[in-house]
Amino acid sequence: MRMLATRLAVLLCLAAFPAFAQLSVHGQLVYDNAVQPGGRYAGSFLVRNDSDTPRDVLVQQHDFKLESDTVALVTPPATHRRSNAGWVVVTPSRFTVAPGETQRVDYEIAVPRDIKGAPPEGSYRSLIAVSELPAETSHRRMYSLIADAGVPVSDRDVRQSVQIATHIAGTGVTDLTFLGVDVRDENGMHVMTADVENTGDVVIEPSIWVELYSASGDLVERRQAEPTRLYPGDSLRHRLPLDTLGAGIYEALIVVDAGGDNIFGAQYTLDLNTW
Repeated sequence: MRMLATRLAVLLCLAAFPAFAQLSVHGQLVYDNAVQPGGRYAGSFLVRNDSDTPRDVLVQQHDFKLESDTVALVTPPATHRRSNAGWVVVTPSRFTVAPGETQRVDYEIAVPRDIKGAPPEGSYRSLIAVSELPAETSHRRMYSLIADAGVPVSDRDVRQSVQIATHIAGTGVTDLTFLGVDVRDENGMHVMTADVENTGDVVIEPSIWVELYSASGDLVERRQAEPTRLYPGDSLRHRLPLDTLGAGIYEALIVVDAGGDNIFGAQYTLDLNTW
């Protein structure tokens, strides 16, 4: 065990997940592909109009990053150091879909042989977002606004997104860093927060649990979090309610199992005598 002492909520689609009863993306939440440098691959998903009127649709690419104190940070494409947006071609990017009908959206990825003189390694990702163009806005004006801004006209117009992940086969290092532990008051409830960051260069989906021990060494609390996909550079915050604990000194053991031999741990002392 190794001991290591702005924002927009992204709506990620599940298969046939409805979006405000208007548009739905039929496909996977995440598209994973393992390839070699210089390799190519393609895929597709469907966009369905679940309303009773025609819908004008815009498909855009974005970069995204999970941060411990937010849901997600969405940025323009090809700006994140682990972005594959510049490798992706999406067609069509604009279309009209009739009531009850579907439109297939295709994407093709060409992985470069090198990035700044070195072969790519590890995991890269980006987001393909499906938006509805407001009916009251003319196509010409809307497309002009989009071209100028390079982002969706309004955050509320973003309906659904799919993650496109590219993994360079047989490369990359798994690593993780504990960013710290804090005890805070959240809406009148005492909560311990533990922040961790994927500091490696491959995607992980770790199992995380926290064990709290009394000063005498007795286990008084154990809580496990739901696994969360973390790309390189992503971080998350694990919350553990503490209202069942009395005042005292506790030892917190945080364990992160990132798969295989990649198990990380950290121990912190919590002083709850000030409660």
